[in-house]
Order: sequence, then C-alpha cells, then structure tokens
Amino acid sequence: MEIKYLNEVLASPVLNTWSNEGFTIEKIIELEAKYNKGNKFPQALREHLFLSGEFNNYGLDTIDGIEELQEMLKDSLRYCGYKIDRPFFAYNVWSEQYSAVLLDEKNEDPTEYLICPFDAKDGSNPLIRNNGFFAVVGMAKPTNS
Repeated sequence: MEIKYLNEVLASPVLNTWSNEGFTIEKIIELEAKYNKGNKFPQALREHLFLSGEFNNYGLDTIDGIEELQEMLKDSLRYCGYKIDRPFFAYNVWSEQYSAVLLDEKNEDPTEYLICPFDAKDGSNPLIRNNGFFAVVGMAKPTNS
C-alpha cells in the first residue's frame, strides 16, 4: 500500500521496545465489508490499519482489538440511550471518549470525531464533536503539507 499520510508512522515502526503491527490488506477489506458495506475506508484510516491496526506504538488504545472496540462503542451508545445512524469506525478510546471517523464523509484524510456517550448523557459534552483531521490529530502530517 502506498503511504500518503502516515509517513511518520512508517518511519518509526519501533519506539522504545514497542513495535507497530499492521493488518494485511485482506483483513482491511474484511473490516470494510463488515463496517462500511464493502466501501473502502478513507485513505488515512486504511494506512493506520495497514501500518499499526493490530498494535501501535504511539498510544492509541484499542483495548482487546479494533473489532472489540467497535462493540464497546455500540454498547456504550446503547447503555446511554443513543444511536448513530451514520456509519462510523472507532480506532481509540480514552476515558469513555471514542476517537472515530464517520465513514460517509469522503475525504482521504477524514475528520476525527470524539464520540462521548457518557458525557452527552450527563450534559457535559455533545455526543459527537469535531476533533480535527485524522492524520494530523491522530498520528502524523500529510506528505504534501
């Protein structure tokens, strides 16, 4: 896969003793079929999964794996009485705030959103809020910046 956005991740596969472990293209296609009706994920998200979807050395927390993370977010939404009708894919969680992309947006470097079911339930934050662009906020700078 050509890496357009996450060159810093590509250049740093090992930090301290932690090594990135990516998914195969076949696994990414399987995830796209399951979570995006067979449509390709945005390029920057595909790069993240390819370079470090199984394990990353830059601190994104996927708990027990990226697919378990999707279920955790759906469970949190149900528990708090929310439903998101747009397709989404979460790739990080911290303190019940899930970092995700909305898959119906067509940018190669999609907007990163925070989905916060528990904060929304108690009124301290909206359910979904913009957190910047995926490659810049999440991990790296695009090569053309």
